[in-house]
Amino acid sequence: MLKKIKSEKGYIDGELIFNIIIILITVVMFGFGIYKFIFARTVGNKTAVDLSYTYKKAIVYMNNEKLELNVKTWTDYEGEQIQIITEDDKVYLVSSFNTILINE
Repeated sequence: MLKKIKSEKGYIDGELIFNIIIILITVVMFGFGIYKFIFARTVGNKTAVDLSYTYKKAIVYMNNEKLELNVKTWTDYEGEQIQIITEDDKVYLVSSFNTILINE
Protein backbone atom coordinates (compact mmCIF):
# COMPACT_ATOMS: atom_id res chain seq x y z
CA MET A 1 0.00 0.00 0.00
CA LEU A 2 1.33 3.41 -0.98
CA LYS A 3 1.53 6.30 1.48
CA LYS A 4 -0.10 9.67 1.20
CA ILE A 5 2.33 12.41 0.28
CA LYS A 6 2.05 15.73 2.09
CA SER A 7 2.01 18.90 -0.01
CA GLU A 8 1.28 22.57 0.75
CA LYS A 9 -2.44 22.13 0.02
CA GLY A 10 -2.88 18.87 1.88
CA TYR A 11 -2.25 15.21 1.21
CA ILE A 12 -1.84 13.61 -2.21
CA ASP A 13 -2.75 9.95 -2.57
CA GLY A 14 0.37 7.96 -3.55
CA GLU A 15 -1.76 5.33 -5.29
CA LEU A 16 -3.31 7.99 -7.51
CA ILE A 17 0.14 9.22 -8.55
CA PHE A 18 1.24 5.64 -9.24
CA ASN A 19 -1.84 5.06 -11.46
CA ILE A 20 -1.22 8.30 -13.36
CA ILE A 21 2.40 7.28 -14.01
CA ILE A 22 1.29 3.84 -15.29
CA ILE A 23 -1.26 5.47 -17.61
CA LEU A 24 1.36 7.92 -18.96
CA ILE A 25 3.83 5.10 -19.63
CA THR A 26 1.10 3.12 -21.43
CA VAL A 27 0.12 6.11 -23.58
CA VAL A 28 3.75 6.78 -24.54
CA MET A 29 4.33 3.12 -25.46
CA PHE A 30 1.11 3.03 -27.51
CA GLY A 31 2.11 6.25 -29.29
CA PHE A 32 5.53 4.82 -30.12
CA GLY A 33 3.86 1.69 -31.53
CA ILE A 34 1.62 3.80 -33.77
CA TYR A 35 4.65 5.81 -34.91
CA LYS A 36 6.53 2.62 -35.82
CA PHE A 37 3.52 1.24 -37.69
CA ILE A 38 2.79 4.37 -39.75
CA PHE A 39 6.07 6.20 -40.23
CA ALA A 40 8.87 3.67 -39.91
CA ARG A 41 7.60 1.12 -42.43
CA THR A 42 9.73 0.95 -45.54
CA VAL A 43 7.21 -0.10 -48.15
CA GLY A 44 7.57 1.32 -51.62
CA ASN A 45 4.96 2.72 -53.99
CA LYS A 46 2.57 3.24 -51.08
CA THR A 47 1.82 6.43 -49.20
CA ALA A 48 1.65 6.66 -45.40
CA VAL A 49 0.84 10.14 -44.19
CA ASP A 50 2.29 11.88 -47.25
CA LEU A 51 5.57 9.95 -47.08
CA SER A 52 6.18 8.08 -50.30
CA TYR A 53 9.11 6.29 -51.85
CA THR A 54 7.93 5.64 -55.39
CA TYR A 55 10.05 4.13 -58.11
CA LYS A 56 8.89 3.29 -61.62
CA LYS A 57 11.87 1.29 -62.86
CA ALA A 58 14.58 -0.92 -61.44
CA ILE A 59 17.83 -2.13 -62.91
CA VAL A 60 18.89 -5.43 -61.40
CA TYR A 61 22.16 -7.26 -62.04
CA MET A 62 21.69 -11.04 -61.68
CA ASN A 63 23.97 -13.82 -62.93
CA ASN A 64 26.06 -11.43 -65.05
CA GLU A 65 22.85 -10.22 -66.69
CA LYS A 66 21.24 -6.79 -66.56
CA LEU A 67 17.45 -6.74 -66.10
CA GLU A 68 15.34 -3.61 -66.54
CA LEU A 69 12.07 -3.98 -64.64
CA ASN A 70 8.90 -1.88 -64.49
CA VAL A 71 8.12 -1.65 -60.77
CA LYS A 72 4.59 -2.15 -59.48
CA THR A 73 5.58 -2.30 -55.78
CA TRP A 74 8.73 -2.87 -53.81
CA THR A 75 9.56 -3.69 -50.20
CA ASP A 76 12.81 -3.13 -48.34
CA TYR A 77 13.65 -5.85 -45.83
CA GLU A 78 16.12 -5.69 -42.96
CA GLY A 79 19.60 -6.22 -44.26
CA GLU A 80 20.18 -5.73 -47.96
CA GLN A 81 17.23 -7.57 -49.49
CA ILE A 82 14.62 -5.89 -51.70
CA GLN A 83 11.49 -7.55 -53.04
CA ILE A 84 10.33 -6.11 -56.35
CA ILE A 85 6.96 -6.95 -57.88
CA THR A 86 6.81 -5.99 -61.54
CA GLU A 87 3.80 -4.79 -63.49
CA ASP A 88 3.41 -8.30 -64.95
CA ASP A 89 3.26 -9.65 -61.34
CA LYS A 90 6.66 -11.35 -61.30
CA VAL A 91 8.36 -11.28 -57.91
CA TYR A 92 12.10 -10.72 -57.55
CA LEU A 93 13.96 -10.96 -54.24
CA VAL A 94 17.31 -9.29 -54.86
CA SER A 95 20.20 -7.68 -53.03
CA SER A 96 20.18 -3.89 -52.80
CA PHE A 97 23.88 -4.05 -53.69
CA ASN A 98 22.89 -5.22 -57.19
CA THR A 99 19.81 -3.04 -57.66
CA ILE A 100 19.20 0.52 -58.82
CA LEU A 101 15.73 1.98 -58.28
CA ILE A 102 14.78 4.79 -60.66
CA ASN A 103 11.94 7.31 -60.50
CA GLU A 104 11.44 8.68 -64.04
